[in-house]
Amino acid sequence: MLKTSITILSLSLLFSSCSSEAEASPANPNSTTVAKVAGAEMHLHDAMCGCSIEGIGKCGNYIMIEEEYVPLVWSELGVMEYCKDKKNGAKIEVAGEMQDGKFVASAYQRVN
Repeated sequence: MLKTSITILSLSLLFSSCSSEAEASPANPNSTTVAKVAGAEMHLHDAMCGCSIEGIGKCGNYIMIEEEYVPLVWSELGVMEYCKDKKNGAKIEVAGEMQDGKFVASAYQRVN
């Protein structure tokens, strides 16, 4: 009986979740998932496909950080996420940090 109670308690703790953990929900039909990360401060940035950036010239996702385009890493982006927006690029809100010359996002939302 005690063994059964301990097993049930263990399983209930295993499968329960805290509502304060990161959640993902669609912002709108035209944007990528917005990650709700506790304490993450989102900032507005320009983003472009590398094929339209002088000096890069090949497709890839790039974000303007401190007046320079650097590769953007977010697991849900396709390789050519901004390619269709060559002339204007996109406005995105992100939270994250620079790692090895790339901006690794911990939260992402496309604004336009």
